[in-house]
Amino acid sequence: MSDNHDYVAHTPGPWAYDEESQEVYSTHENHGAGWIAFVRGNDSNNTPLPEPQRLANACLIAAAPKLLEALKNMLACMEARDMDSMANAANDACKVVAKAEGRNYE
Repeated sequence: MSDNHDYVAHTPGPWAYDEESQEVYSTHENHGAGWIAFVRGNDSNNTPLPEPQRLANACLIAAAPKLLEALKNMLACMEARDMDSMANAANDACKVVAKAEGRNYE
């Protein structure tokens, strides 16, 4: 995957979730316990989200760096095989990776 756009890198992973404080934070050895997000929220009726849904959201957020890394690794493998169907899948995956990194893919 290559593109020439500059972007701001995300806080390094791994990330973890603390149920008591409801925080997702970086556990990267060079970053310390950097706060990523509070996992709280309300639905459209301003009712607090149920605990299982908050936990599911927190797990998804905390997994983001690893999901992104896995997707990038998959793309590298696919590019090395250079098959038409894999090229199309790699292009689609590049769009997803770019969105996850907060940039546009052209």
